[in-house]
Amino acid sequence: MGGVVGAAATAVLGASRKALSWVVPLPALVVAALAAAVHLSTGPSSSGGKSMSTDLIRWAVAAFPAMAAAECTVLAVLAVRGLQSLSSRRRDHA
Repeated sequence: MGGVVGAAATAVLGASRKALSWVVPLPALVVAALAAAVHLSTGPSSSGGKSMSTDLIRWAVAAFPAMAAAECTVLAVLAVRGLQSLSSRRRDHA
């Protein structure tokens, strides 16, 4: 939930500052980095290379819904901003 709220705030602020090239890919990367940091700081459930890779795959799969929700939020905010921009242009030209 925090990733979605952060993504929405970032999209609103980034769209108003014309920094969309940075905003769009960031939510998924931030959620993935935070999930990896939490996983590495809490330690893998068992030792060994094979189980470590299995644990990394598990946290990546578990973090995917949060990454997808954050990206969808960014796209929704950008769509709303784009529609607002189009409607204001139409009013200005009418």
